[in-house]
Amino acid sequence: ISNKRSLAITLNNLARTYENIGEADSALTHAQRALLIAKDGGLLSDMVEANKILSNLFASKKNYDEAYHYFQEYSR
Repeated sequence: ISNKRSLAITLNNLARTYENIGEADSALTHAQRALLIAKDGGLLSDMVEANKILSNLFASKKNYDEAYHYFQEYSR
């Protein structure tokens, strides 16, 4: 497993953890970093996971335009 893949997985896991404990801002930061790293490494499954997390987070913040954007990204 590559370093980028390990980092993307770890950041997605941290984002989920922060989401689960109600720390949406920290979750957003980690999911956005995971998405950048996954895109840079061409890691499709990690990009899908980060986009799912981001969609859920923006929906929970009632930012439905952003939520829909990330939903479209992982639904392709």
